[in-house]
Amino acid sequence: MFKKTLIALLLFGIASAQLLGSRAPSSRAETWYANSVFYQVFVRSFQDSNGDGKGDLAGLTSRLDYLKDLGINALWLNPIHPSPSYHGYDITDYQGINPDFGTLEDFKVFLAAAKARGIRVILDYVPNHTARSHPWFLNALAGGDKKSWYNWRDQNPGWKQPWVGGNPAWHPVSSSKTEYYYGVFWEGMPDLNWRNANVREAMFAAAKYWLELGVDGFRVDAPRYLFEETDGNTPDTQADMDWQTDFTQFVKGIKADATVVSEIWTNTETVAKYFQNGTGQKMGFNFDLGRAVRETANRANPGAVQQVLARVASSYPKEAVDAIFTSNHDLERMKFFNAGRYRSAAAMLLTLPGTPFIYYGEEIGMPNAASSRDEAKRTPMRWSNGAFAGFSSVQPWQLFSSSEENINVAAQQKAGSLWTLYKNLIRIRQANPALRVGGYEPINTGNDRVFAFTRAYKDQKIAVVINLDSDPQVATLSTKKTLLELGGTVRELTHGKNLAAMKNNYQVKLSPYGFVLLEVR
Repeated sequence: MFKKTLIALLLFGIASAQLLGSRAPSSRAETWYANSVFYQVFVRSFQDSNGDGKGDLAGLTSRLDYLKDLGINALWLNPIHPSPSYHGYDITDYQGINPDFGTLEDFKVFLAAAKARGIRVILDYVPNHTARSHPWFLNALAGGDKKSWYNWRDQNPGWKQPWVGGNPAWHPVSSSKTEYYYGVFWEGMPDLNWRNANVREAMFAAAKYWLELGVDGFRVDAPRYLFEETDGNTPDTQADMDWQTDFTQFVKGIKADATVVSEIWTNTETVAKYFQNGTGQKMGFNFDLGRAVRETANRANPGAVQQVLARVASSYPKEAVDAIFTSNHDLERMKFFNAGRYRSAAAMLLTLPGTPFIYYGEEIGMPNAASSRDEAKRTPMRWSNGAFAGFSSVQPWQLFSSSEENINVAAQQKAGSLWTLYKNLIRIRQANPALRVGGYEPINTGNDRVFAFTRAYKDQKIAVVINLDSDPQVATLSTKKTLLELGGTVRELTHGKNLAAMKNNYQVKLSPYGFVLLEVR
């Protein structure tokens, strides 16, 4: 018996040594954005207030109490500016409000109401391109003074979009094909020429306008494509990264506590570069981690997340704040064959290091519609089982993604629901600095169905133990295998219960897809 135990402990020690990814507490622990839980709103699909089937700012204002009750203290709004499209990423006026969403006065009312509830607001900022119908581009087409604000060639140089299977990136002005303009995403979005100082001045002025109105920063769309080279658009050039520093420092010069989070949709190591050693983006979306959380939940094995966290630890500068998420407007919503895996994903999102972003409807398990089109990822919010799901008094702009009775807010505001799980986890996170800004240390439990780690900040230590499996599990916390050297009295934070004192080889029993948060005092 002694020999078997010794062998097991030796193997356990080897496995522990292989776990990488330890991180110190956040060096941005005093900032509001490192301590927030964000909620992403696609305004057109959140709440209709005037019976036209489209969500709007007044509707969003009416739902702020819901967001406050959920525990949200920061919002990211997808584009709210005038645009010819439903999605709004082809903008015609960077300082205007889309009439579908209301007026500037409606925005001011919304912003004041959010601030009154302690909710910060950041806006989508789209610097790479305008709409083809933007007055600047129409001026350029007519040969006016904005011509040099865009990129032109007399002949098509043949560039493709800089991603796999990319379409042509140069587009003819007319059927005569004697002049071409550059639009990396599609012909309806001509790229701005950021080498023109007038473009910088006009676009930075738009950012300044919203900051002075009271917004708290920006989510920057696609900055890795801003600067074209002579032989094509190569993403992630030094010019792109220098722009990130320039823009961030400009924003901070207008509003010192504002934040900038950028969509660098690529690998973790490249995202790390856009922090520019503390002078660039303040937060960076971690796309690798988002995929890994889904994979870890699906496979009931923590390996995918652990690998990404190790890469974050080795590549991110100490000033970085990880923006972590599982869904957004560009990704198909989470889909698991077992509902318990939504709980696993939520438990990871709200306990791992970084600032979590929740995509509207994620908290009720709202699915994707049965299509791969982008509209299917952005369907109207389901508030109730009433007419038009409480979203509108008429048929909405887009069909709902589900009619399932339990997939709405009203049905889930009860014990045991996914919504309640999100609310309780957010509450616990917000009440404990170790979960918001604490360091991270993985724990090997000897059970590959369990994901365990510690979070620590100042004198607070919390062990997080998550069962990823549909069967009950037992996890053994070898507390001497962690730099945090766990030991002492234990309080289980989910239910507020005091447990037996933690000693080495502390055993934790977990229900299917269950988790425990153990504060060690």
